[in-house]
Amino acid sequence: MSDFDTFFVGDGSHALMEKMKVNSKNIPKLICLDGSKVDPDNSKEDFFIEDDIKEFSDDAIKMQSDEYEVVFAENKYEVYDKFNFLLIKSMSMGNVVISEDELVVDDADRRIIEYLKLHVDDYYAVRSVAKLMAYENMGVYEVVFKATDDCPICKAYDGLIMRTSSIIETLNSGNYISHPYCDCDFFPVIRRESYSGPLFDYLDVDSIQVGDKNILNFPVEFDNEEFKNELSCLPFRNITFINMVDSLSSDKKIAVAHYDEKEDVFFVHNSYVNNNGPSHFVSEFLDSVEAPSELDSDTIMGLKRYFINGHKVVRYNNQYWDAKTGKLVK
Repeated sequence: MSDFDTFFVGDGSHALMEKMKVNSKNIPKLICLDGSKVDPDNSKEDFFIEDDIKEFSDDAIKMQSDEYEVVFAENKYEVYDKFNFLLIKSMSMGNVVISEDELVVDDADRRIIEYLKLHVDDYYAVRSVAKLMAYENMGVYEVVFKATDDCPICKAYDGLIMRTSSIIETLNSGNYISHPYCDCDFFPVIRRESYSGPLFDYLDVDSIQVGDKNILNFPVEFDNEEFKNELSCLPFRNITFINMVDSLSSDKKIAVAHYDEKEDVFFVHNSYVNNNGPSHFVSEFLDSVEAPSELDSDTIMGLKRYFINGHKVVRYNNQYWDAKTGKLVK
């Protein structure tokens, strides 16, 4: 596997990565290309300033006072629902009868909501705080920043792992990670070798089907279209996610992503090596696989359809192929 730690922003140094990670709660509104803080009064064209990314803040959605609890509850519920956490949480409460609303939003949340009403009117910030609070309630304290547009600052942060507490503190203070009204998202980072939270026995789905792929021990936090599409591009029908600790302690040690020809199974580790997890392992493997001359009909059948310039195509191995002929689209 390649060294994922290289990050090409400014001087591309590991020190810059650490600086951005450690100081995530104090991101300056003016960012030099080499990552240093600068005085806004002395700004030059070498800097990304707020005006340069105004187009990515145009869709400003400001909160009204009667919307906070609804938005907060909806977004916490969305996170809980993905992990089936309402059921898990209620099981820990024995025979106590409690409403769904009370399971989602508790007294601590209501105090946060009242604080947000006074200090934050950015819908996207409120949405993010709700999701991050939900992750913390489930014992998850790291998330990865997921850029959803072409904003240069958001793209620089894409894939960066941050502490939930730092982000919450930043957003609660009325500041932001990249820019105001940023609709980018945060995905949970669960390091299974050290996780001991309430999701401990519920982190993996025994078996799922993605197209023609049979997948075992699927990590529930990766249940999203982008990752499933990458799995569908793998040239193997049987995929198994394995526990890294168990693998490293056994006689049969495997790489983070490895095809076992004898068992006819593609194995992927389900946790992280430094800041790189299953999605990195699969992407890196796909990049290393030589593309076929054309796709067969069985492979095409299991892939999602797209359209490019009037042509129906499928995405395979990070490339697009004609859905009818199976040939690579140039």
